This record gives sequence, C-alpha cells and structure tokens, in this order.
Amino acid sequence: MTLPNHIAGGIVFTGVFGAFAGVNILNHPGLIIMTVLAATFADIDVPSSIWGRTFKPISKAINRRFGHRTISHSLLFMLLGYGAVAGACNVLGSEAPYPTVFLLAYSSHIIFDMMTVQGVPLFYPYNKAPCVIPSDPKLRLRSNNPRSEIAVFGFFIISGIFLQPLMADGFWTSYNRLFGTMTHLQSEFEKADDVLQVNYRYREATTELTGSGLVIECTGTSADLWNPGTGWEFLDASPNSTRTILEVIPVHTGRKFELVRRSFVAISADSLDRIVNSDILYHIQLSANEPFTANYETATSQEKINSRALDLELVEHLSVFELPDEVITATVKYHTNPRIRSLEARIKQLHTQHQNEEAEARNLALRIRTLETIRDETTDLYEEQRAVDQLAKLYKKPAVVNEVAAKISELETQIAELQAADRIKYEEKVAAAQLKYQASRSPTLELTGIATFVAFEVE
Repeated sequence: MTLPNHIAGGIVFTGVFGAFAGVNILNHPGLIIMTVLAATFADIDVPSSIWGRTFKPISKAINRRFGHRTISHSLLFMLLGYGAVAGACNVLGSEAPYPTVFLLAYSSHIIFDMMTVQGVPLFYPYNKAPCVIPSDPKLRLRSNNPRSEIAVFGFFIISGIFLQPLMADGFWTSYNRLFGTMTHLQSEFEKADDVLQVNYRYREATTELTGSGLVIECTGTSADLWNPGTGWEFLDASPNSTRTILEVIPVHTGRKFELVRRSFVAISADSLDRIVNSDILYHIQLSANEPFTANYETATSQEKINSRALDLELVEHLSVFELPDEVITATVKYHTNPRIRSLEARIKQLHTQHQNEEAEARNLALRIRTLETIRDETTDLYEEQRAVDQLAKLYKKPAVVNEVAAKISELETQIAELQAADRIKYEEKVAAAQLKYQASRSPTLELTGIATFVAFEVE
C-alpha cells in the first residue's frame, strides 16, 4: 500500500479506534503528527521510503538483514516501538496519549498491509508465515496497482469525512447522544412503572456540571426533574439550548408517584399561599377578579409581575398579594410644562453670552497690555507710533460684560413656580386615579384556578 493510503488510512483508523479509548487525535496537532509518523514508520525497511531516506544506514541494515515486510511489520517491532514512545513520554513528563496513538497508527499500517496479496509475517521472527485478511487472495488488494490504490484512498477520504464527528466527540459521547440522551430517557420513562432517577452531566459554555433528579415528565428534547434537596431542574436538549447534554443515566427507584390536581374558587391570597407552599407544586393556572402582584420562582426564571392571570410550571415558590398603590401611581404620567424648557434654554443662552463677553474682555485687556509694553520699550519710532495708534482705537471701544445674574435668578424663579404647579396637577391626577380604582375594585382579592402537585408514594 502506498504512502498516501497509509497516511489517510492511519488517520481514519487511529481516529475511529482512538475514539473508543477516549482519545481525540483531532484535538492536538502533536497527535496528528504522531499518527502520520507511526502509520508510515513500518516502511523504514525500504531504503527508498521517506523513513528509509531519512535513516538510510539503519534502513539499509534492516533491509539487508531481514528484507521488506518482515521484522518492521511484526508485533514484536510494534511493541518495542510502543515501549520506546511510552518511555519517552514518561521521561519527558508528558501526559498526552502518544503511546496509544502510536500503537493504533502502527497497527493500521500492519493491518492494511495484511489486506494485500503479499500479507505480513505478523509473528516474525518466531513464525515467518504471512498473515492475511481475508484468506481468499482474489479479495485482497494488489500493492502499487493504481486503480486499487486510488479506490482505497477515496474510501479513506470519504470515511474520514463521515466519521469526523465520531473522531472528534469520542465513541461514548456519540453513543450517549444516540442512546443516552433524552430520546433514550423518554423511551425508558414511558416503559417504566416506577420513578426514574436520572444522573445527568451537561456542559454549559466551558463549564461541565452534574446533578440528579427524579423524572416527572420527559419528552424527546427535555425533562422535568425534581430533586428534594435543590428543587426543580429543567433539562433542555433542544437545538436552541445553551446546554449540551453529555450523559443521562436512568436508574429505577422502585417508588411510584402521581400528579394530583386541586381546584380552588374565589379564595384569598393567604389561602392560596397555604395551598401552594405545602406540597411539591408542578403546575398552576391562576386568575383573579382584580390585578395582583406575584413573586414567583421556577426552574427557569425568577420574577415579580403585575397581572390578572398566571400559568406557571416547575414552581418552587409563589406569593400573591393585592396590587399596591405604587402601581396605580405608576399609571399616571407626569407632564412637564413646555414653557420650562424654553426658560431653561434662555438661561443657558445667558450663561453662554456672559462667558463669551468675559472671554472677549480678557482678550482685550491682554492686547492692551501687550501694546503698552511695546510702546514703552521699543526703540523703533515707527513701531512705537503704530502701538500708540492701536491703543487709541482700543481705548475708544472698551469691552462690555453685562450682568446676567439678576435675569437668571428671575428666570429660575419662574421655572420653580411652573414646576410647583406641575407637581400639584400630578398629585391631583394620582389622587383621582386612586379614588377611581378604589371605587371600582372588589372588597377583597379573589383567586381561582387549578394546581397540580407531585405526590410520591411513602416509602
């Protein structure tokens, strides 16, 4: 078999069988390199091969002493190589699975050569008879036959593409995704006469977490679990979930459970609290004669809402109480007099104008001082006369900084009066809204609905 086929076949063979041992050769470039080296190393007994040209004296010595497809294609040579790689990893302190990869890749070379007409003396030098797969020579490959080599190479490439998920994820992870996932759990749940306890493991982002719970409901993509210590857990295996379910292992507990429905009509919030918090609440549908505030916590959310109705699942805590006055107040909008904005804009304009006038006055004073210095210190009569002329012009146009504090104070007083008037109007609207709500509401909050509880058989 040619070099390209040994490389392609070695990668596929090592990747697939490495998946059974939990080795992912695609996860690290060093493992790919080891696969390629080990998958071709057996041909060191051929001086014209890459290994033979690299280690020519050794290759020629092996070829002269043993010939091609002899000692380097035997179990003995492979085990010696495996020991050498394992020893090197031990000395270097490497925990990477290089020995396993070497063993698999080297095995691929021997196995593929066993599938040729010539075969290999697998037990050389103790038994020099060639070992072949299969026994019928007509079914074995012919080395250096272009048609056969191309067909085999194509087979390895296609196999590598289709088996890449298996190589990347590992056999057991792939198995769990097919059989140890929600589909398998659902099948077991539907057949079970008792409560299933499922031990699960999942990955969220880069964190791997574990847990367990009693299965109350299971579909092909999700499961509702109850854990007496931690409460409800929702396992979601849907495509949109942020979790990747790695493992679910169902165990039969021998216990039984049932879902108990309780209905209630026109009860108070205190009565509802005693009902829902006494047992394991699985599902509740709730409506009321008036809007109410509800604090609740489920397996997937924790919220405080104002509503007339609720429909919750996997409820760990629920409290309902009458709508507070603050909620009614929040429905009244506060309106600001538009004249306030124009007065604030005017104040900002006055501040800007005052700042510009002060800046202009400072610039004028600086220019005058500069010209006076030139006039008094220069020896150039022409330059002195020009400074005098410029000063005469500047003295005639002094900078004026208008006082704006009184005007701004007056505008601020007007704004305060308008704001006070707005607050009075808002408070009147709030009072009217509260009176209207009190007049229209029922004397007490009345709650009606159906609650479903989980009841386990007493052990």
